[in-house]
Amino acid sequence: MTEEQRAVARWRIENARRTLEDGGFLATRGSFRSSLNRSYYAAFYAARALLATRSLDSAKHSGVIALLDREFVKPGTIEREHGKALHDLFDSRQEGDYADMQEVSRGEAERALLLAGALVH
Repeated sequence: MTEEQRAVARWRIENARRTLEDGGFLATRGSFRSSLNRSYYAAFYAARALLATRSLDSAKHSGVIALLDREFVKPGTIEREHGKALHDLFDSRQEGDYADMQEVSRGEAERALLLAGALVH
C-alpha cells in the first residue's frame, strides 16, 4: 500500500468515526431519522476507507457496496455480516430519508449505530 493510499484510508476512517459519533449524539437528542442517516454514512465512509487501501472507489453508493462485496466480503477478508450490515443500513437509510410518513424508532436508530459501529471499529 502506498503512502497516499494510507493517507486517504486514514482520513476516511476518521471521517467515519466522527460521523458515527454524530449519529450517537443525534440519537440521544431523539433525532432518530438523522441518527440512522449518520450511521449509514459512517459505515459508507468506513467501506470507502477499506477500498482506498486498494485504490478503489465509486461515484455511486451501490458501486461502493458492490466493490466492498467483491473485494473484501467474497474473499473472506471481512466477515459476511459486515457486508450484510452495509446493505441493511443502505436500505434503512433509503427508507428513512425518502419514504413519506415513515418514522424511525429509537430501536431502529440504536440498531443502526451498532451495525455501523462494527464496521467503523
